[in-house]
Amino acid sequence: MSLAEKFFGWCCDNRRDFKREAHEDIVLAFDPEAEVWEYFPNPFDTDPFYGCHTAVEFSDGSNTTFNYKGE
Repeated sequence: MSLAEKFFGWCCDNRRDFKREAHEDIVLAFDPEAEVWEYFPNPFDTDPFYGCHTAVEFSDGSNTTFNYKGE
């Protein structure tokens, strides 16, 4: 099982709060060697909270993206 597949289960088990915690902090607590960046899937929606998504490449090469709610 890849780190991307394990990530959300770990977040649930550790009660991580995507709405209140910095996404980078959550990811790096799980995998300190992961790369984390933000992007706007809709270039016309520049709202820094709702329009921004987080992308992650974990140290095993797997990846995931999620929004402000962790979805």
